[in-house]
Amino acid sequence: MSHRGPEPTARSSENGIETWDLTVPPSVEAFGIDTDVPDGARTRVGAYGSEAGAWDPVRIP
Repeated sequence: MSHRGPEPTARSSENGIETWDLTVPPSVEAFGIDTDVPDGARTRVGAYGSEAGAWDPVRIP
């Protein structure tokens, strides 16, 4: 999963598998949402996309 922004506190990685804990209360810290953006900037919070390229395995329990 591609992530741009601060390091999410709800994300961990073990043995090359990335895990997101979706049971935590939603917050900018938990999901690493960058709040320091210029006015009028387009942001995609919680967006999913499909792009060509190599990805790390992800587990969402």
